[in-house]
Amino acid sequence: MGQPGGRAKKLQDVARLIYSRGGEPDLEGVDPVVAEQIRNDYKTRQEEIEVWPENHEAVAIFSQCATQWRFGMAGPTGLDYTAVETVMRLNEVKNPSDCLWRLQVLEGQALTTINASR
Repeated sequence: MGQPGGRAKKLQDVARLIYSRGGEPDLEGVDPVVAEQIRNDYKTRQEEIEVWPENHEAVAIFSQCATQWRFGMAGPTGLDYTAVETVMRLNEVKNPSDCLWRLQVLEGQALTTINASR
């Protein structure tokens, strides 16, 4: 079931962006000039990632599943697929197998990014 590697690149970029910063950085106590530079860099990076229309649904589902990670002794091991299935059903995903493939690309890159930051 899979898709050609080139189609996964944009999804990997999205997951890398999300998990390289974990959302907008907490800048409390940071020098205001430096904080503004960091915020501008964050906004620029967000704008650089284009989410193709065919990936919108998977990115939305992935975002909704952000609290559904399974954890082992070394940290996150993957998404809880029971929760993923529920979220897909609630969102009335028309092609669950295609959406699942896209979610797995996002999940794989997120895990790679998370583990690289340790």
